[in-house]
Amino acid sequence: MFRVYSSNLARTAGKGIAVVAMMVGLMLAGLGAMMVAFPLFFIYIAAALCFLAALACMVFALKIIFAVRQVRKYSDSNIIDVEPMQ
Repeated sequence: MFRVYSSNLARTAGKGIAVVAMMVGLMLAGLGAMMVAFPLFFIYIAAALCFLAALACMVFALKIIFAVRQVRKYSDSNIIDVEPMQ
């Protein structure tokens, strides 16, 4: 009964996952070999990636700060005083 539901789908999914895993493994092995062969080059690449990640974080933080200012400005100008019911 289980074979009826999973025969072709399980084979296709399993084959796809195996291909992706093999490609990722080969890329990681190649990257490791290149890091051994050219260590200084990869140090500069890692430093550049860290610098770009830091810039992205700063830009994201500035966007949040300006968004909060806009929300605060909008909410302060739309305050309506309502008398409590008695």
